[in-house]
Amino acid sequence: MPPMNVPQMPRMWTCIGSSGLGGRKQGDQQHPPGEGLQDHHYDARRARPFERRLHDLAVGGDQPDQQQQSRGHDRHLPQRILPEAQHQPVGGDQQRRQHHLESEHRGRGLQDPLGAAEELEQRDVPREREHRVDQHLRGFWPAQYRRHQAAHHEVHAQVAAHREREQQRRGRQVLRPPAQQRDLRKELDELLHVFRCRRVPRIMGRIVQVILRIRLQRIVTKAPDLAALAARLAAEPRVGLDTEFLRERTYRAQLCLLQLSSPGDAACVDPLALTDLTPLAGVLASSAVIKVMHASRQDLEVLMPSTGLVRPVFDTQIAAALTGLPAQIGYAEAVRRLLGQQLAKSHTRTDWSRRPLSSEQLEYALDDVRYLLPLAARLEEELGRLGRLEWLAEELSTLEDAGALGTEPDDAWQRLKGLNELDPARVRLTRALAAWRERRAVDSNRPRGWILDDAVLRDIILRLPRSLEALAQIPGMPPAVVKHSGEELLAQLRGADIPDPPPPPPGRPRPDPAKAALVRKLAAIIQAAARELNLVPEVLATRRDLELLVDGSRDVGLLRGWRRGAVGERLLAAL
Repeated sequence: MPPMNVPQMPRMWTCIGSSGLGGRKQGDQQHPPGEGLQDHHYDARRARPFERRLHDLAVGGDQPDQQQQSRGHDRHLPQRILPEAQHQPVGGDQQRRQHHLESEHRGRGLQDPLGAAEELEQRDVPREREHRVDQHLRGFWPAQYRRHQAAHHEVHAQVAAHREREQQRRGRQVLRPPAQQRDLRKELDELLHVFRCRRVPRIMGRIVQVILRIRLQRIVTKAPDLAALAARLAAEPRVGLDTEFLRERTYRAQLCLLQLSSPGDAACVDPLALTDLTPLAGVLASSAVIKVMHASRQDLEVLMPSTGLVRPVFDTQIAAALTGLPAQIGYAEAVRRLLGQQLAKSHTRTDWSRRPLSSEQLEYALDDVRYLLPLAARLEEELGRLGRLEWLAEELSTLEDAGALGTEPDDAWQRLKGLNELDPARVRLTRALAAWRERRAVDSNRPRGWILDDAVLRDIILRLPRSLEALAQIPGMPPAVVKHSGEELLAQLRGADIPDPPPPPPGRPRPDPAKAALVRKLAAIIQAAARELNLVPEVLATRRDLELLVDGSRDVGLLRGWRRGAVGERLLAAL
């Protein structure tokens, strides 16, 4: 339809009456520019909601939500005149009402358009207001009405297409193939089978390990338990034995813990809680039970006061040296090399006299005896293959000498070093002072170094002080020793019958070139024999042994037992 020609008219202003958007007109007469703003100032305040409503209808009918609607009731209406030429008509009545229902359903729209201040308390029905607006606008802008109606239909078409796409998407979800049916009973049987066949053995294995570890970590602190343990160990052919002790503050080592093992059990004995270890003495002294130990000399010395001499002993360190391993190999290293087990070293410096002992400390202590029996079996098998079991028996026999485990006061001077080539008077003084210090250490149960240091003792022997003042001038001499024991030390000097003036102190002897050459020759023979036997050279002989042999002594270890046949005869032939 051809567009209608609208005659040019002066701008007209429409005012909304007090009855809302559908109120009566205030006039169609013409007004000069500016006059309406003065005459209709009050009505212009109520025109802005009408413009806002037309804008909402033009963009698709989207309406403010209820929160915005509620806030609109609480504010005053703005003042503005809505020109008639700016408005566009809305769609048809039926389409408009359908669109309103949809808009009202979505956001509840402008159910209560903002009216005049006196109408805020009187709420209109939205459908009737919009109907009056439609009637009011339809007669003014037919061309604009048709354009808006076309835009309205386009918006509805887009909405319908969007809804159709959403419906198709939901339809695809519905038409998706159903999930595969599952047999819950069958799946439950499979889970039970996996649990019984795989998980249960693992769990039970861990539980057994924990139970065994708890069992192995027990510590005996009562006499009846000690007697029961001794009875069980007495029936075993071999038992593992180790000790933990402290010697830093006492002359005699303080036995803090005793570890024992058999092929099926291991336990710790607390000697601090059990003052009487007599039930164990019978087992440790029984010739029917071999005690397997590692580096046993100190342990045998520590056990001597409490249980007596421990015999017979299988020392795994001695046995390992005879197989070709280092002479002073440690227990952990031997276990690693021969058994492939890595032992913890976290409690090497722990204070074993403190109680209670933690589970980690007990675990560390029990590891020292758990592998002794399999380690001894492995070493014995290797020595049997090498034909050296007799060598081992000869070496172990020296451990049964109780005299070698202690130090007699009269032999204490042999521990001193750096006092070679002394004159006879100083040799007598050395023996006297060493014996005096040893007796004082034993009586006070203090380390001999706490009584008198080796360096101070050597200076006394070389300087020969005759008074307390001269004794106090010796470097490192404790004033308390001078005060409490000075006279005793001077008495030892007088008893040695040292002439006055004393002989000059011996100088450092010059090395004899011929002797040094002969020692090197003997050392080369030892090296060759060690390579042939696959042994560490110090297992055969030490440098001190070679020097004594060159000096003419024949009472040396390399000329006794299996060493004489292995290397001793060749050394004598080379002299």
